Amino acid sequence: MLEVRRPKSHYIGYFPEYPIDDPLVQLSDSIGSSELRLIQHVDSHISVQQTLDLQRYSFFVVKDYVNTAELDLLIAQRKLTPQLSLSDKNSIQKIVYKRGELAVIDGKVFQHLIEHDAELIATAQGKVRLHPFVLGQQSLHVAFNKQHPAYPQLLQQLNAELSKLQLNQID
Repeated sequence: MLEVRRPKSHYIGYFPEYPIDDPLVQLSDSIGSSELRLIQHVDSHISVQQTLDLQRYSFFVVKDYVNTAELDLLIAQRKLTPQLSLSDKNSIQKIVYKRGELAVIDGKVFQHLIEHDAELIATAQGKVRLHPFVLGQQSLHVAFNKQHPAYPQLLQQLNAELSKLQLNQID
């Protein structure tokens, strides 16, 4: 996402992106959704029924990522004090090696990484699992670089195709 926002970037867009308010990017219509979840070590038995329950645990969020509005507000108010990780992969590794109890991650991203990242396949499979608590459902979008000259046309084309898909689902 940082590359999309840079002046004169060759990147036209970034996917997936949760809803954000950023003057440098224009979001497409929704292309689907995903659940923001928690991961834990398979040996852990952690009870989380609501977001504020995270006060009792050491947990990670990825630096500069958008989470749910509730989680981000609780962090801003310092009611929750997570540790920071550099990436989703880094969060998974921290849970594998028990450097924290929980990590916040998009459920689809977790599944993809655990199944396709060679390093995580070797070190994390069978050691990390999704916690049953769902922090929230997030819509997914393509974030287009408003500074790129091709963005308006590509945004219009994508949104038109998404609209057709939605109409076909209704029929």
